[in-house]
Amino acid sequence: MTAQEFYKKYGRKVVREVCAKIGMREVYWNNIKNEHTAVSVHKALELAKASDEVTGDPMTVVDLLRLRDLPSRIVGTGRSDK
Repeated sequence: MTAQEFYKKYGRKVVREVCAKIGMREVYWNNIKNEHTAVSVHKALELAKASDEVTGDPMTVVDLLRLRDLPSRIVGTGRSDK
C-alpha cells in the first residue's frame, strides 16, 4: 500500500499517530504522500513498521520507495527455479 492509499483508507488521525510514533513531522509525510520527496530505506522501514503497529495493514517498503513499477527481477522480488 502506498502512502496515498494509506491516507485515503485511514485518514489524517491515523497518519498523525504513525508520524508521532516515529517522530516524523506531518510536512515530511505530506511530501512523501504527494511524491515530492524521496524516502530513504531506513525511513521506509520505520513507516512500514509503525503503520503495521497502528493499523495492522502496513504500507509496504517497495511502494514507499516507488519500486512497484520496476521489473521484479530488478527489485529482487522475483522468483526463479534456477
